[in-house]
Amino acid sequence: MKTKNLSEEDKEILLEYVSSIVNSKSKSMEKENKENSIKAFKNNIAVSKFKCKTKNQSEIVKSIGNKNTTITIVHGKPGTGKTYSAIQGALKAFKNGSYDKIYLCKSVKTLDNKSEDIGFLKGTMEDKIAPFLFSFDFNFKQIINPGTYEMARQTQVIEFLPLAYIRGIGLNNCVIILDEAQNINNAILRTVLSRIGQNCKLIILGDTQQKDSSSGQTSGLEFLIEHFQDIEGFHVVKMTKEDQSRADIINKIEDRYDELEANGKRVA
Repeated sequence: MKTKNLSEEDKEILLEYVSSIVNSKSKSMEKENKENSIKAFKNNIAVSKFKCKTKNQSEIVKSIGNKNTTITIVHGKPGTGKTYSAIQGALKAFKNGSYDKIYLCKSVKTLDNKSEDIGFLKGTMEDKIAPFLFSFDFNFKQIINPGTYEMARQTQVIEFLPLAYIRGIGLNNCVIILDEAQNINNAILRTVLSRIGQNCKLIILGDTQQKDSSSGQTSGLEFLIEHFQDIEGFHVVKMTKEDQSRADIINKIEDRYDELEANGKRVA
């Protein structure tokens, strides 16, 4: 097309038109790539191979898959299969539902009670979040093919969402797993809840007896369980010793710790 006889105004209009076509095609390709990534991931989730060892673990998966349940809270001691079962439930819901992303959230507060901000940590964003993703990485790779999981991470079908950056965004058409919720105060957890939009599942995990925060603030997890579990769409699963799959000697040591704490002995 010859443009030398066009006025400057017409050239500008033509340039804007061409740019709009290019941008439209780019957005279309981006949408198609995203849809293909989601489809490929769903096709590689072998739900038939998922196994639950206990009644409570099965209840977690069932709760997450229940269309009438929006929020599933799972609380109990370490080693009861909270994260493992939650990931199974999230993957099953993702495969069978109309979701396009799984968000992984985790309290990053350390024992010296720093905030949820990870900006002070060294390295790239991937470097910063890697230590906090380990338990998620480990469990995902136990449940689905590691290559499938890595593909989902690379295409951002599965994405880590730092709590410090959750303000100002709306979460729709997704499954969210929030771990270590016992370290999250009421204000932050309320902010998380306020971000939940349409067609979402929120899975909250934690141990109310294992708080890393020493500030004396009320745990948002404890507050939720105490005041909101009677609301429709809200389901709580409490894990017990029967859900633990550890060596007998470890169970005996844990029982002794519990006994010492009950008698007023400081063990932490």
